[in-house]
Amino acid sequence: MSEKEHKQEETLKLEDEIRNLQEEINSKDEEIKELNEKYLRLLAETENMKKRLEREKREFFEYANENLLKDLLPIVDNIERAIEHAHEEANVEDFIKGVELILSGFKKLLEKYEVKEVEALHKPFDPNFHEAMTMTESDEHPANTVVGEMQKGYTFKNRLLRPSLVSVSKTVGKNNDNVDK
Repeated sequence: MSEKEHKQEETLKLEDEIRNLQEEINSKDEEIKELNEKYLRLLAETENMKKRLEREKREFFEYANENLLKDLLPIVDNIERAIEHAHEEANVEDFIKGVELILSGFKKLLEKYEVKEVEALHKPFDPNFHEAMTMTESDEHPANTVVGEMQKGYTFKNRLLRPSLVSVSKTVGKNNDNVDK
């Protein structure tokens, strides 16, 4: 083989190799294009999902109390009926019984939603659940015992909603106006 033929063959091999490399580059460019499109689609889906979740979260918080409010409506109806009945008839005992039934229904509703009364009366004063309004001298109760309750306290799922407003005992004759806090 002559040198010219050898160079031509070498050139053909190089051209063939260049063509193969060009095809590989084109194939990789196409693959990159497809992966980029797939990435953009996934990015758009992620953004749409974020927006949907935010909307659902906003709606959840906006309407979270809907069931509670629906459950309160019959109690409102009963109070309205009791007032209407009180205007029609002057029987105080029936009115009191009606209001007691309404209160009973309301307490059952509170239980349903895990709202519980804070036990206070005759219990040791607990600043986590009680708010001392007055101190009362007492020989009958140990110091720092709740002896009176002006307003009931409530918890919701073991979290304090409102403390009990209480009167706390102190030992007779001693000036201990401080309540353990």
